[in-house]
Amino acid sequence: MAVGTAATSNASGESSMDKHVPEAKVTSDIARLEGSKDKAGSRTTSAAMAPEWLKATMSGDATSIHDMASQDPHGHEDFCKTVVALNSSLLAAVNADNETPLITAAKRGSRASLSLASLLLKFCQCHQLSEAITQKDKKGCNALHHAIRSGDSKLALELIKVEPALSRVSNNDEESPLFIAAVRNLADVVGKLLEISDAAHGGSGKQNALHAAVRNGNPEIGDDKPAATPMWRAVNDGKIDVVTVLLKYDPSLGYLMTREGSSFLCTAGRNGHVAVARELLKHCPDTPYCSETGWTCLHAAAYYDRIEFVRFVLGSEQLRHLVNIQDKYGRTALHLAAEKLYSRIISALLLHQGIDVTLISNNGQTATSILDSKTTANSPVMDRGLLKAATSGVKPALHDPSLLLGRTVQGNTYLHIASAHGKEEFCNDILMLNPSLLCTVNADGETPLLAAVKSDNVSLASFLLSYCRRSHDDLDMREAMVRQDKQGCNALHHAIRRGHR
Repeated sequence: MAVGTAATSNASGESSMDKHVPEAKVTSDIARLEGSKDKAGSRTTSAAMAPEWLKATMSGDATSIHDMASQDPHGHEDFCKTVVALNSSLLAAVNADNETPLITAAKRGSRASLSLASLLLKFCQCHQLSEAITQKDKKGCNALHHAIRSGDSKLALELIKVEPALSRVSNNDEESPLFIAAVRNLADVVGKLLEISDAAHGGSGKQNALHAAVRNGNPEIGDDKPAATPMWRAVNDGKIDVVTVLLKYDPSLGYLMTREGSSFLCTAGRNGHVAVARELLKHCPDTPYCSETGWTCLHAAAYYDRIEFVRFVLGSEQLRHLVNIQDKYGRTALHLAAEKLYSRIISALLLHQGIDVTLISNNGQTATSILDSKTTANSPVMDRGLLKAATSGVKPALHDPSLLLGRTVQGNTYLHIASAHGKEEFCNDILMLNPSLLCTVNADGETPLLAAVKSDNVSLASFLLSYCRRSHDDLDMREAMVRQDKQGCNALHHAIRRGHR
């Protein structure tokens, strides 16, 4: 190596080699760095680093490689500049773990080491040492693996830009850089790697980067569902951001069915994930809404008491026709809600203009006949017309005031149901006929006032409260205001918890 061209210049234009080092001494030092040579001029394979060079390396003294200053032993950029100026081939040298200096620096993970790794990368690029950049250690990891694992997005992006081939390599554990980046939640690195069409995406345990992206940040998700795809996991857990990315990456994912023959919309309905359903329909307007058994996403939402999802379906131009679809047992969503006595679901379905309450299941029942059979034995049967009036808010056509005493199996009166739906005019009309309904409690210990607060119908709750205060000398009316539910919460507890000042 010609000494006259060995030195490089730093940012200020000064030589990175100390200008006071004699030329003869530098030549001697180069010989030491390169190791001893045999008579044929070949370098021996077992050349030992001279003790003073080892000490200088550990000290990181950039002023002179012969000063034995005691400093931080790692990450000395100026010293490395000097060594590379003397012998750039050391950039490709590997240690017993098959690590190049670049890998070693990236692996350390400290701020100084990562900064040094960036410098070493520039040296490798300058000297066209591509193999020094793509080198793998004994565990099959390259510098990109280690940069990502160290959480350094800046270094990782530099490596990808300089040597995209790094993205195509998986380590001995079958982990790709993309997989590790997804696990570490390095979004900018993931985005850049996804731009490389042939980037490896595999991960350990037969998973891939999309599994990692879904799993990240949710330690409860285990591997107990080997058939679960990343898309299913994202839909099931309501990870709207992940669903969006996956559908943008591949819209066809929205048309897949689970191994059990269920659609993603059904999965979203079962868990009440309205935002996920909207995203599915946005990217896949005709995504399957039905399972192989005829069970629709509306069935799923009705069965699991997901009122917001039911309202979403009924208000959707694409899905509102599901209201009268029957599963293989002939049951509509209303049948299921009636069997479960979910009053909010029943009310929402009955209010839908296209509802057909005459549909008969395979066992010969209509949804209303199921409701009739489930009313309490000691209470009048809930009048269907009056029930519909309570949910819609229309003026009740009441010929027999005793009908107001009707209850569902859950103990809800018409006043409870109207309160849960915010129908103030209906409540006022029936309270004029029977104000004692304010003191009735359902199976959960809730008064109509509690039902209104818990349903976020603040205006109606205020109306009921004022109605109670009109007769404040009546102990029963006071009881209606201070009543506690089964969890020991009164109306004030619920109002505060729900943020209603």
